[in-house]
Amino acid sequence: MGCRFKRLASLVLSVSMIVSLTACASKNEKKEDEPSFVSSATTFLDAAVKLDSKKIKKLDKEFGVGKSFVNELSDIADNKYVQTIMDKASFEIDEDSIKETKKKASCEVAVTLPDYEKAFNEAESFGEFEDLISSQKEKKYKVQNLDLEFKIKDGEYILESEEAGDFIEDLYDEMLEMISDFEYVISRFTDRPTPTTTTDMPTATPEPTPEPTTTEPTYTDGAVTQKDSYGNGSVVINLYTMSPEVPNMVRVFMEQNPDMASKYVVITMVCQNASKAYETRLNAALTAGGAGAPDIYVAEADYLLPYSQGAFAQYAAPYSDFIDNFNAKLNDAQIAQYTVDLGTNPDGKTVALGYQSTGGAMIYSSSIARKVFGSDDPAVIEETVGAGSGNWTKFVEACKKLNQKGYAPVADINDLWTVCSKGSATPWVVDGQLNIDPLKDEYLDLAKQMIDNNWTNETRNWSMDWYDAMNGKSKDPKTNKVRKVFAFFGPAWLINYSMAAEATDTRGDWRVCKSPVSFWWGGTWIFANKDSIGNADKKEFISRFLDWVTLDTSDTGLQYMWASGLLNDAGTKDTVASGKVLSMIDGSMDFLGGQNAFPIFIEASNSASSLDVTEYDAPLNSEFSFQAESYARGEISKDKAISDFKEYCASLGLSV
Repeated sequence: MGCRFKRLASLVLSVSMIVSLTACASKNEKKEDEPSFVSSATTFLDAAVKLDSKKIKKLDKEFGVGKSFVNELSDIADNKYVQTIMDKASFEIDEDSIKETKKKASCEVAVTLPDYEKAFNEAESFGEFEDLISSQKEKKYKVQNLDLEFKIKDGEYILESEEAGDFIEDLYDEMLEMISDFEYVISRFTDRPTPTTTTDMPTATPEPTPEPTTTEPTYTDGAVTQKDSYGNGSVVINLYTMSPEVPNMVRVFMEQNPDMASKYVVITMVCQNASKAYETRLNAALTAGGAGAPDIYVAEADYLLPYSQGAFAQYAAPYSDFIDNFNAKLNDAQIAQYTVDLGTNPDGKTVALGYQSTGGAMIYSSSIARKVFGSDDPAVIEETVGAGSGNWTKFVEACKKLNQKGYAPVADINDLWTVCSKGSATPWVVDGQLNIDPLKDEYLDLAKQMIDNNWTNETRNWSMDWYDAMNGKSKDPKTNKVRKVFAFFGPAWLINYSMAAEATDTRGDWRVCKSPVSFWWGGTWIFANKDSIGNADKKEFISRFLDWVTLDTSDTGLQYMWASGLLNDAGTKDTVASGKVLSMIDGSMDFLGGQNAFPIFIEASNSASSLDVTEYDAPLNSEFSFQAESYARGEISKDKAISDFKEYCASLGLSV
């Protein structure tokens, strides 16, 4: 779900960085207006250490560092933990260490950082981490000494991929690992009790938990992993997942069903998907088979299709093979069709179901709505922005009124790209040929209109500025004064796990209505291994557990408990896959001023479509978004943006 932070490994492999700064053969011959090695190094360090967004963009625009580097460094800069640390960081070039010849120039750099390791060890939340960094005295800071080396060729300073990657890796690799570990620990389900038997279970001394009989391969991907076991039986069920979410469901299921807990032991392997570590391990385990193979496994929206319709679909069992009356239960649960379609294999069999509802809506400020449009009633706002129209025409007219009153319609153009990238009617590839859907094409001009008119605060999604925008504290990029943002776009999880955590000052001011364009965003699907259901004992557990997670609409089913807020201490009411369950529950939330948004999210999920989904989505969405932003900022023409995008697609082997 949610926020989406890339590991450094891809950065080191993809960077090819050239800083084009003219240099003379002799220092004494340099003109005053020509940059020296020190100024060249400083430009790079302002971007790489201080994470100055303008300097990061300058590296590409003026010095030709390459868009891949800009994107990856921007991703690092947008992480709120990194920002908190590097806001306190400083660097100093040791000019006495500078060595410059005709072919290369190098220096030593001292980077001073707060002791983030100590803060991670002591904090139990991001807020505590932020406070610890803020209160830390400079005398407690740590100094990291790094080497920086440029080559000189044809009068230009050149920083090649290996040297650039080494510098960034040395600076951030340990930090990113700690952030990954910390976020794993404080994920929303880590407050669950240590797996034990419940008071309802048999009181006899349990047998030792059996271990899988196969030896797991040794991995060197550096991914954070955790193993837990649930139950005390002799029949082993292996579960592979990328978060503690499903293991927590297993815990609750075992508590509800002592007969299952006494017969089975579910061994959960949780592996984060940084640098595709989870996918790699899952693929290897499915291919290897045997006693160590996953009996149950999950996949998220970004990499679902290979398991439901692609190369690994052969391992997935149709739900109808292990759940009786499957089609009748599916219809009764009223599950949104897009989620069913995404989990359907090429033979038309449903092999995966989601347990979340991720249809997207427009989340808007009620106070701004009243001041600008005279009402905060969702029905009025839907009419104002053209909800359900499938285009942005009326929304643009609303943007003009919001701007006139001193408000930013959205925080960033990427908020609108989220909608367009998941709301198109056709996919990127049709019959092997590149296809640019009209909605995506429309986004090019929409993004430029938003930037040209200063209708956004130009925050990047998942950055501290973006969170500030939720809290009414981000700034107009033109005036540098605080300017409140009217709307965000997303599913209920964006409200529950991002906005509710960050927008403490605007709590209660938000409302939800239908989006101008129907879309969905994120989700997790759960599978059963076809080999596992051949074992009668394993099939019994898989059948009961997956039925309880995905299809059970009773008040003891997972969906009802989750939607009612019974699965976590915070009492968060979340949207689930079953429309029937959502219609049974009052989804009123204090964060939304008491509004029950469940009916809107039911409609949003039912209106969403998966017809635009392909296995190419991740790289093509990223590239198209980059080209759209370059065009929106006036750096290239629209024709150039499209031609560059097509060139990229051709490099992937697509027919353009």
